[in-house]
Amino acid sequence: MTGTRISAGAILVCLALSTLAAQVVFTKPQVADRIRKVEDGVDEFRKWAEHRGDQGKDTAQAAKTAGRSKGRTATQPQKDVAQEKRRTGRCAE
Repeated sequence: MTGTRISAGAILVCLALSTLAAQVVFTKPQVADRIRKVEDGVDEFRKWAEHRGDQGKDTAQAAKTAGRSKGRTATQPQKDVAQEKRRTGRCAE
């Protein structure tokens, strides 16, 4: 019985020490450096997002002035067929 208690106690002590060893301790300068890196990343993301938005607006405006439409439009023969079907009341065959 005492041998089982000792080995159980030893296992518990080993587990407790392993969890303490697994925790990483940072110094104040290390924490400050990590905070700085995160803030720099946020700033870079904001710049990227603004640039992307501006670029999208510029592209849309250029397409509009060039006469390009968004998506595909029906050709004149397709419009004629659709109008004929509407006029006669027939569904697509």
